[in-house]
Amino acid sequence: MGALSPRAIAEMEPYVVALVDRLLDAIAAKGDFELIGDFASAIPIEVIGNLLDVPHDEREPFARLVAGDPGRAGARDRR
Repeated sequence: MGALSPRAIAEMEPYVVALVDRLLDAIAAKGDFELIGDFASAIPIEVIGNLLDVPHDEREPFARLVAGDPGRAGARDRR
């Protein structure tokens, strides 16, 4: 079965619900937030990252693409 079959999507639901809960908890703790930056963009980054088996610590390029900064998508901060 494919990664986007109805069964596979249904199997993702508990993870997505838990992700949304974590994001909302973080927003509540923060108080002030940006809907896209702090919430909406994180959902596709995590779901796509899971589908592609991208390690969590390597998902920053996805975040940069979603934020509209494709030029830095492959760049890493060098400090």
